[in-house]
Amino acid sequence: METDSKIAQKEAKVLSNEAITYSRKLSKHYGTTTTPLFHNFLVNIGIKDRGLCHHWSDDLYLYLRKFNFKTIKIKPVGAYIGSYWQEHNALVALPINSNDIKKGILLDPWRGSGKLYFSPIEKDPEYSWKIREDRCIATIPSKR
Repeated sequence: METDSKIAQKEAKVLSNEAITYSRKLSKHYGTTTTPLFHNFLVNIGIKDRGLCHHWSDDLYLYLRKFNFKTIKIKPVGAYIGSYWQEHNALVALPINSNDIKKGILLDPWRGSGKLYFSPIEKDPEYSWKIREDRCIATIPSKR
């Protein structure tokens, strides 16, 4: 995260390590072996159960919430909300006292099929992100 005296360095390290590690675990859980778009196709035709972008962001959000960070907050974000072909969901990590997502770091486990994509959110030219309080309602189902 950008240098900010309000963000505890220890929490930033925990967040980065856990987000990277758990994204890899989700990839194994979802059985990803292809590109994200092809995996979406497999989910949409019923061959795979999970792995759409909102599954990734919701599951990662629920996992990261367990750490009860005191100086960092995690928020769900979306782009092209409501567009069937373009909607994309991810997370943003922000200083606890900020609601300005331009100060946040984007966390997107879907884009790399479990290899966490992260970037200052305003340097992500592909999407125009907005906070989504209506996301992150899912739970990770157990494997069959």
